[in-house]
Amino acid sequence: MNKLFPLNFSYHTFESADGTDGSLNPVIFLHGFWATKEMWEDIPQIIADKTKRKTYAYDARNFGGSDYGNIMNSEINIDDLFYFMDTMNVSKAIIVGHSMGGITACRAALKKPERVEMFFSEDMYVKKLTEKFVDLLACATDMLIRAVKSIPDSMNEIEARKFVFTQLFSQAQIKDLSVHFDEKGSNFHTDYVLKRKPDGSYDVSFNKDVILKALKNYDTLMPDPSGVFSGPAYFLYGNRSFMNVEADEENIKKHFPSAELIKFEGVSHNIHIEDREKFLSIILDRLTQRKC
Repeated sequence: MNKLFPLNFSYHTFESADGTDGSLNPVIFLHGFWATKEMWEDIPQIIADKTKRKTYAYDARNFGGSDYGNIMNSEINIDDLFYFMDTMNVSKAIIVGHSMGGITACRAALKKPERVEMFFSEDMYVKKLTEKFVDLLACATDMLIRAVKSIPDSMNEIEARKFVFTQLFSQAQIKDLSVHFDEKGSNFHTDYVLKRKPDGSYDVSFNKDVILKALKNYDTLMPDPSGVFSGPAYFLYGNRSFMNVEADEENIKKHFPSAELIKFEGVSHNIHIEDREKFLSIILDRLTQRKC
């Protein structure tokens, strides 16, 4: 039986110590693939403090502490976002999504534009992911799972993260994935990928069987985009990223006529980590310009 609703989310709520302005739409942060809500660290709290907007970060279905189900695709992630908004009594929100979360953010704006004030897509384009890319991601995910399974129980969390990174990049197949991760590992933050089980062993922080199955069923993973969202849409991208968001500009403008593409020089996929200050500055600037 497919578990769609009700879904129990693991989430954090952030509010300003100076009080939240209930007249302003809240901000919802959506994490990327392999990750959890903790990947945002204190960024949601800073946004809440600076804007007086209530801010949320939650784990997507099959990730982190949220419920696991036996299916995963982009459409379910969108429906889950609206369900989360309903459970929080949020009629309209600002969405900030990284990578997988960016897909959810922009597709949600296309599906129900009346529920999205604006969104920020961090290093993700609008077009459907290519089958080649999904195949590479499936390969990397399988390699990650195997590396985590081989972590010695005696290792502490810091040692385990280093072990996984070393194991993953010692594989011959990683040659085809080298554009996805640089030699310093700035695109591979295992802090939010690993979890330690009660028996002391390690595991990934996502539903590995369902995630792998989803990646190996390309035709059901996500549809081509459709619809138009006329509101503010911000596509933040790194000029060193494998996603090459800039190349999708024509398609982005087709679906988001008011879209603004914002380049981060010398940055790859994890913009909020690699250029944290500019990332915060961009979001705060756009939020403080609009008081809706």
